[in-house]
Amino acid sequence: MGEKIQNLIIELLIAALKTTYLPKDKKLPLLNKIDNKIFILKTLMRLAKEVKVLDIKKYICIEEKLLEIGKMLGGWIKSIKGP
Repeated sequence: MGEKIQNLIIELLIAALKTTYLPKDKKLPLLNKIDNKIFILKTLMRLAKEVKVLDIKKYICIEEKLLEIGKMLGGWIKSIKGP
């Protein structure tokens, strides 16, 4: 499980970096993929907490950070879509 989480985080970082260099009209599909991967990461973190691989304090810290990343990503998506 840890390896899957680690690989997913690396995929997210790579995708986010790629997105910054794309033209505005090509960013939205990749941002949506990133959003889906964040959802999967949150689910894996929740599962790790449930099976006691991750203690509650670390889980809360990670979940807060993922929530903040999700909010920033949502703002980025909203700015791409426009009014």
